[in-house]
Amino acid sequence: MPHKRHHICFIFLTFVLCSCQLALPALESKTSASNIDQASRPISSRSRAAPDAHRQHIIALLQAGNNALRDSRLTTPDDDNAYLRYSQVLNLEPENTEALLGLSRIVDAYLELAINQANRGKLRSAKDFVSKARSVDPGHTGIPAIATMVEDQSHTNMTDYLLPDASLSTLATLNRASTADTESQTPALQNTDYPASLTHAARATATILQTAARQIEQTNASIIIRASSDALGRQIYQYLNQATSKRIRAQFETSNQTRVSLYFH
Repeated sequence: MPHKRHHICFIFLTFVLCSCQLALPALESKTSASNIDQASRPISSRSRAAPDAHRQHIIALLQAGNNALRDSRLTTPDDDNAYLRYSQVLNLEPENTEALLGLSRIVDAYLELAINQANRGKLRSAKDFVSKARSVDPGHTGIPAIATMVEDQSHTNMTDYLLPDASLSTLATLNRASTADTESQTPALQNTDYPASLTHAARATATILQTAARQIEQTNASIIIRASSDALGRQIYQYLNQATSKRIRAQFETSNQTRVSLYFH
């Protein structure tokens, strides 16, 4: 009997071990399936948060740069300008196309300001704008030509004819007198030919304008008329056109000091 009991125990143990072996592959299969399931799950919101936050930060910086550029805050104030914002983007993404384009637009804006200032005879200001363009992007292909133009302008001669007593009524009187002389085919007003109605101030203004007109005839100068109002500037322009044999071209600027500026080589 003991032998028979041992035999039964042996059979029972064999059955248990076989059952365990059958269970192990199932367990391993379940574990592998669990691993595959984890690998195939979408990236968690926590792991997506970092890239999303980075992209949103870039977008915000670009928008701030675009707004500053639109408002002409090119490199000032120090803590909120277009150059600062685009540079911050490039520190994070060196090849960011929109930020690189933004820097190019800043340079273009400075070069346009330089051209405008040079055309107005403000050469120091023009050179300053060229320098600011270089500080943003020294390799910008548009800088050399504008820098050369401004430098050439600095060798241009300039004469300012200040009209301290000019007024709209004075210029209107001069233009009426000049028109009358033109219609009667007599020479333009000379110092000794003023109508008796002209005041001393009007005579002085006429003398200055006639001198400017003679220089315009001789030099083919570029002209800038500066006056307190557009109407006064137009009256000065009308007089100069009547006092010269050719139709002149002029730029107009608003200024508290009425004057005619001639620029010539």
